[in-house]
Amino acid sequence: MHHKLCVLLTTLLASLVSAAPAPSGTSSALTSTPTVPFASDDPNNPLWGPESAKIPEPTRGSLGATILGPKNIPMELQNPHAFAPPTTDNGNV
Repeated sequence: MHHKLCVLLTTLLASLVSAAPAPSGTSSALTSTPTVPFASDDPNNPLWGPESAKIPEPTRGSLGATILGPKNIPMELQNPHAFAPPTTDNGNV
């Protein structure tokens, strides 16, 4: 009787082990994607300087617009980041 009980328990244990789900493979994993945009390589240098021949406009690439009112070109040449701030500027001081 003891031998039959051991065989029965062994068979039961073997059926439980074989019924366990197989681990999932890596082939079902999603491909990685960035969660935030990559950092820009643009150094955001000033667009003009005090000795520049360029007439300052408050634009940087596709951002900004022209000025409709009077201009103070000498002051705008001295303060390029105040007139056309870098794109990395979040506006808080």
